[in-house]
Amino acid sequence: ANRSLFRDRVQHALTRATREHDKVAVMFLDLDRFKEVNDTHGHLVGSKVLVEMAGVLKGCVRDLDIAARFGGDEYVLLLINTDARGAMRVGERVRRSIAEHRFLAEEGLGLSVTACIGVATYPEHAQSKAEILERADRAMYRGKESTRNAVYLSTLEAPSVARTG
Repeated sequence: ANRSLFRDRVQHALTRATREHDKVAVMFLDLDRFKEVNDTHGHLVGSKVLVEMAGVLKGCVRDLDIAARFGGDEYVLLLINTDARGAMRVGERVRRSIAEHRFLAEEGLGLSVTACIGVATYPEHAQSKAEILERADRAMYRGKESTRNAVYLSTLEAPSVARTG
């Protein structure tokens, strides 16, 4: 799936969750130091790793969940009927699956990749599509700024607001 389809599915899932008093989780995932893969092995290899990554992610979620490339080396996952505790379990499974996977092993490369994952849930952390995406993204950046190869849950602090001028 791509970013556009993902955004539509998030809105649909939030509308359904509101109507049915359900929960939804969004996970933002960014590959750690992916530029090094491109710089060392070339962009063609990097592109193949991104395609293989999609397969790894699909193998970590249920059929009713959505995994999509958001852009560059960022992916997003939409977990239906999933609370924060369940999402953190899935996030850890995703993190571990990526870290243990050897990318392009069939081509003799066996590359190691890790990722930072941020998790936010509706209605616990967010009340709208924009807010849940922002909170999951901010949680992911907490990992980027510290340990990398980690899963972080959104905090309940007020979201940042972009200002211009």
